Amino acid sequence: MVNHFPYISSDYLSEAFKPTELAIRQITMAQSERAHYRNEIEFILIIKGQASIEINQLQFDLQPGNLIQLMPYHVHRFIIEQGQSLAIIQIRFSIGLLLLTSTNRQTYLKSIKELDTNVPIIKLPHHAFSQLRVLCQEVIYEKQEAAATNFEALHISLISFINVVS
Repeated sequence: MVNHFPYISSDYLSEAFKPTELAIRQITMAQSERAHYRNEIEFILIIKGQASIEINQLQFDLQPGNLIQLMPYHVHRFIIEQGQSLAIIQIRFSIGLLLLTSTNRQTYLKSIKELDTNVPIIKLPHHAFSQLRVLCQEVIYEKQEAAATNFEALHISLISFINVVS
């Protein structure tokens, strides 16, 4: 029996990085919010509505199909005009989950570099948007309805898919 296996992404599994934690929710916002930041990585999928987002004092218009990629140092806020609303899916997770989804150092470094772009908003192609929305809704459903507490594979697949389409 071989005693020394090659390293794989699960070798990054560490409670310090909280790689299996992922928060996801679908919400509709009807008013602007105060500027804030989070200690986790955050992806926001724009489902419907009109608004803009201010990220590090730069403002960007949003439309359905946009995927916003926020790092912990991104101070941001949604700006929603009176009478408008914005439906989003918000996904938050630690950098440990991004490490866990990376199959090699090059993939991980590419993911981090792409998250560190000047314009962290991607217009997803219709097919990718539809697939990501369905996958997010499945994760939300499983977290709300399923008795299981072991969501590692589902979280890894969601973040891996986001890495592929973004």
